[in-house]
Amino acid sequence: MSQAGDILDYLNRNGSITRSEAFYELGIAELSARIIDLECEGHAIPRERIQVEARNGRKCTVTKYLQPSKQKCLTFG
Repeated sequence: MSQAGDILDYLNRNGSITRSEAFYELGIAELSARIIDLECEGHAIPRERIQVEARNGRKCTVTKYLQPSKQKCLTFG
């Protein structure tokens, strides 16, 4: 299975994924690039910005990608 396929499977099983989860759970270092690949294939992948605590104790904002809807987006071009 491709990395994009691994991400879709993870999203369908878990409901969401962050860059950290993609790296540690799936070994995928460039999550945002694979998300773009999926979107180019027509998958609608919602996202939200969340605050998490970094290792140094400070708050930081990260992107959490959510399970795609069952419908694919229409693509033009």
